Amino acid sequence: MPAVLNDTQELKLVNQIKRTADYSHGYTRQECCGIATDFAVELDIRQKHQPLILKWFWGFIERWAVLKVQKPRTLKLARSKCTSKEKEAEFMSNLKAVLEDNDLMDKHLISI
Repeated sequence: MPAVLNDTQELKLVNQIKRTADYSHGYTRQECCGIATDFAVELDIRQKHQPLILKWFWGFIERWAVLKVQKPRTLKLARSKCTSKEKEAEFMSNLKAVLEDNDLMDKHLISI
């Protein structure tokens, strides 16, 4: 099955998925398909009523070996890893970077 997105477009998607994973949030397979569909619609490559499906997802994963499918960790383990002072500081730093990157610091949406 030919790729819907070209290599450059898929690389943008890969980078988004990796960046989000760096912030300790992974996407489900269905969420990846939804994000890719929204991106393809934005690029006028696909219509919203023609969503990408899991067949596309598995081809995408096969094309990009830097991505891997993992089972989610238990909530208890995830909470215990995210409650350290270091993780809290890292989260706040990442949040600030995202807000600055999107010019949202002075919008009074979040006070940090």
